Amino acid sequence: MFTVRILISILYLLTGLVGLYWSVQLTLTGMYGRPFSWWYGAIFVGSLILILGAILVRVSGRPWTGWVPLTGSVFLAAYFIPAIIITLQRYAKGQASGSVELAIRVAVVLLVVASLIVAASDKLRLNAK
Repeated sequence: MFTVRILISILYLLTGLVGLYWSVQLTLTGMYGRPFSWWYGAIFVGSLILILGAILVRVSGRPWTGWVPLTGSVFLAAYFIPAIIITLQRYAKGQASGSVELAIRVAVVLLVVASLIVAASDKLRLNAK
């Protein structure tokens, strides 16, 4: 049976995997000219925490497990939300890359924001029990 818990864990897993991809991509491009940022490590750690949260949400319903995906989502949102604001400002000035790349970045941020909202509401629901 396909339940809401499965959908939530899929959302967390997908967001965590996308975050892992971005952290690796940013780290590798940093090796070829861009300076390395500590944010790349934060994205990596946040993604791993979110993937762990996806597993815990699927196998356990204990209240403390709600903190794991919430923590991972906050790590990712702390990077992606300011980054998309800067990217949109650059795009408006004509300094950012094309529309397809911008659409991909916006989709990633929407995924992170959705994960953050679901994690926060799920944590509040588990605390209300």
